[in-house]
Amino acid sequence: MISTTDHERFLTDWIAARNGLAADAVEPDTPLIEHGLLDSLRLLDLLLALEERRGAPLDPTALGKGAFHDVKTIVARFLEESR
Repeated sequence: MISTTDHERFLTDWIAARNGLAADAVEPDTPLIEHGLLDSLRLLDLLLALEERRGAPLDPTALGKGAFHDVKTIVARFLEESR
């Protein structure tokens, strides 16, 4: 079982790498869209990465407003074991 912290580290590293930033430049509570770290093209790549990490497709109903606000929200909505 992968911990919440491991999921957060995976996502902060993923986002930082795609934005040419140091691994520690993105915090789990950094507003991703507001800070320009996640746009429509990166979002599509992120959806694929989340499905790969989960080993299952995402529920389209979970893709609503605010679903990608920050790493903590993404982990809670898409990666925690309760899903």
